[in-house]
Amino acid sequence: MSPTMTFVRNQWYVIAATDEIDDSPLARTVCGEHIVLFRQTDGTIVALADRCPHRGFPLSLGAVVDDEIQCGYHGLKFDGCGTCTWAPLQNNIPSRANVGSYPLAVTGPWVWVWIGDPAAANRDELTDLP
Repeated sequence: MSPTMTFVRNQWYVIAATDEIDDSPLARTVCGEHIVLFRQTDGTIVALADRCPHRGFPLSLGAVVDDEIQCGYHGLKFDGCGTCTWAPLQNNIPSRANVGSYPLAVTGPWVWVWIGDPAAANRDELTDLP
């Protein structure tokens, strides 16, 4: 029998330093959640579940194309909210093709991710760092 790890879910966690995130996918794991980070051209940092819904391929092994992340396995593309915007050879994309997204906050040099209920994420709980 293996031990079970429990995490505080409704909490902010540092996931990266701001200068680590660029227009290339960056994989991180926080509280057992596999997350992919990338920066869009306007500077917005995106955090999505690092798992394509089609075959479970890590999105972090794909590429950022036109501010969206493209799965390296079959080519599905996901916007900054996790919505699948393009699937090869399909005109209609099923809603179940979307991936989860995570609330983020930046204070000073740190990027924070909220792992729990997105409605409970309160950026005012974070201390402003110089």
